[in-house]
Amino acid sequence: PVRRCSRLMENCSAYLPCCDPCASCRCRLFNTICHCWRMSEQC
Repeated sequence: PVRRCSRLMENCSAYLPCCDPCASCRCRLFNTICHCWRMSEQC
């Protein structure tokens, strides 16, 4: 089966969101490198 989301520290995009509801997709270098980061420890 194909995953339709990214785990923490994996690449993500608008088409491949983060699996963790407490994570967000953060991009760098003119939005070319994007990874899932946890927003809060208390989530």
